[in-house]
Amino acid sequence: MSSTTNVTASDTLINDNTIEEISRILELQDTEEKEQIINDVLKNGRQALVKYERILIPEIYSVEINKSIDDQSAVVQTLIQRTDLSELIKQHVYQRWKTACLNQPKIWEFIVKMKDENKEHFESVLQHTADYDSTYTKSSSILAVILQILFHGIDNESFTKTIFIDLWNSVTNKGIQGCKDFTQYISEDDLNEQLADCDSPLFLALRIYYYEQLSELFKQNKIPDTRNLYSLAADNVTKKGWLNGIESVKNKIPLVKYEALLKEIAPMIGSSVEVPELRSTSTPTSASNLATSTRDNTPLPNTTHLELITPIPTPNQPPIIGIWSDPHLASSTTTPFGNVTLDEKGKQRLYLKELRHDLATMTSCAEKTIMELLLHFEAELLEDSMFANNQGTVIPLFEKLQDQIKKQGWLSEKIQENLRDLNRHIQNHDVPLLMRSLRELLAKIRPLNIQEIQKLVEKARNAAELIRDKEVILLIGETGTGKSTTIQFLAGCKMKATKVEVEPGKFLEHITIDKSITSITNRGLKNVTTSARNKSETRYIAPVTIQLKDIFGSYETGEIILCDAPGFGDTAGPEVDIANSVGVVEAIKGCKSVKILALSSYKSLGDRGQGIQKLAHLLINMVHSIEDRLSAICYVFTKYPSNVDISALLFDIKRWKVDTDPLLQRDTVFVTVLTDMIEKTMDGAENIDPIRGDPKTIIKKFKKAQGIMFPNEVFKFSMSEETQACVANQVQRDNSSVRYALKYKDIDLVVYYLNKLKTLKHLLKHKTAQDAYEDALHF
Repeated sequence: MSSTTNVTASDTLINDNTIEEISRILELQDTEEKEQIINDVLKNGRQALVKYERILIPEIYSVEINKSIDDQSAVVQTLIQRTDLSELIKQHVYQRWKTACLNQPKIWEFIVKMKDENKEHFESVLQHTADYDSTYTKSSSILAVILQILFHGIDNESFTKTIFIDLWNSVTNKGIQGCKDFTQYISEDDLNEQLADCDSPLFLALRIYYYEQLSELFKQNKIPDTRNLYSLAADNVTKKGWLNGIESVKNKIPLVKYEALLKEIAPMIGSSVEVPELRSTSTPTSASNLATSTRDNTPLPNTTHLELITPIPTPNQPPIIGIWSDPHLASSTTTPFGNVTLDEKGKQRLYLKELRHDLATMTSCAEKTIMELLLHFEAELLEDSMFANNQGTVIPLFEKLQDQIKKQGWLSEKIQENLRDLNRHIQNHDVPLLMRSLRELLAKIRPLNIQEIQKLVEKARNAAELIRDKEVILLIGETGTGKSTTIQFLAGCKMKATKVEVEPGKFLEHITIDKSITSITNRGLKNVTTSARNKSETRYIAPVTIQLKDIFGSYETGEIILCDAPGFGDTAGPEVDIANSVGVVEAIKGCKSVKILALSSYKSLGDRGQGIQKLAHLLINMVHSIEDRLSAICYVFTKYPSNVDISALLFDIKRWKVDTDPLLQRDTVFVTVLTDMIEKTMDGAENIDPIRGDPKTIIKKFKKAQGIMFPNEVFKFSMSEETQACVANQVQRDNSSVRYALKYKDIDLVVYYLNKLKTLKHLLKHKTAQDAYEDALHF
């Protein structure tokens, strides 16, 4: 069964009239973000306009969105109904449903019937979808539509209370019987009618959902569709839910594969199932043909069969460092041969080697050509002939790049300006300016380094296995607060102050391990590196186990596990931010318990205590109901002068900054955390001195702290708004690249960008990425 019920922009056959009408209504004709705004509104509903308030004409914006002030002087924005744009998007949504039901006449017949019989409720569902799409429903699939129509007791107010999402989770975990948990929102007759008939609209829509999940899961585990196994499993899972439904086909699957299925289904319940990657050497007639071929394992007409592959890391593969748009971020200090510390030139050579390795796996495209040029000039700066291309290849590569950018539809005015700069720098052979222009160009056409995200998430998942079911101490703080240095200090390393030359004649003070005294035998410390610059050296969560006898002496037994985590929402970049929201959350949620060591740096304090407020909000955004879990938090302070009374400083921030600011006073959770910091420092704050200090007092303090139990229910991580915008930009570009690759019948490029979209879709479980992938499949 093909996934014909997926709702995508292409299914609706958005014609030029629709686009022009939206452009006319919002007066976007001369707006640079025109395409982005229209796509966002069509995919995410009218509420997406809030993001573009500063771009839209105020008079136009006020026609769609009303701004008012509530009782607490906060600005409230509400959507205005029955506007021209609202009616246009409703037409679009209705057509989207109709197209999605082309192969499901019974479902469409039910939708039309409900439209006629219960016009008011149907109009409400249609309007809610036009305004918010899947913001409150978790999905824009036909299953979500059917559930909204049937469960008419879930009104707009209930949506904001996550009642519908609870319903969605129930039926997509427990099967159709999950509806029984929500009988107060549906009439008894309607519910019995849906439950009793295997041809009911709800059963059919739910079966489609499960079939798509199951077929991909079975294929991933190399379970063939013999004797209609996929359909049989979909029927049973729809009736009984995941675990009981799968058990009903247990005798039809080899035991080893059945056990593998159960392992995958257990953590998957309530989320999506990951699928393997696509690889092809053929020429598609459309992106949807590619998808259909991979679903039913049949070859395309006049093409080579598409393989399903899952990349398997080889044990001897060296660690990947490169962020090629910013090579100085290649921060690992180990080689693949025995963890030998490298100098900067050694790091750069390793970076070039791995960049070359990654280039070998890429399809020919503008992104790859830019990276090839970067490789050439990086090698030239390094004076390493091993990596350098012949100078005679630079001009052909540049000409190839111009042609690729044109064919991939990226030839905007800003890109043309970049190309002119590149041409001039090539003629002048100005390598530093060439490098800068190449990085700027790469950042524009590839906002996200997806390869880097995959590697960081994989490293986080490997770390997760080391701390699964363990009691850990997680260090939290912005980049530059000294998390890595603190771990080295707490592990018993002797530290020293040094000066690091960052530019000719310019030095920065830096605290590092004194290797003349300390011999690093703790393997966990190999992954903990520090930098003199205020940039993140920690790219993924790194656990360090400390034997207490090494700190206190042989009389002390036991161990503690410190986790050096990347900075959250800081300068580490969107790749690390995404890896945090995916990999770190998995690692932390698998622990037995978690204590938090929260670090505040004097350098980030700010004149109004902004650093303290930011640290508090890092904790608030990470720990659910943090006010009930303050006993698990210990606060330490770094880089504070020894003569500063930290407790008095915190009290001063509360008294003169918070208590006099009505806006801060309303931030009650922040006030609670700040008060906790004050109370815990009244008898003396832990001001870390890595060179002359003693780690024993701090370790004793957080040994007494009560860890957060069941961290899978408590910890939450979310991407910053900047990263979410970066994701939206990337998927829009990849989606567009699929369209242009189809235009030129470039099969390899189609599959390359589909796989990029699919990778983001399954890494993030993010609506923007999911919609872009499904959209691209239907070109």
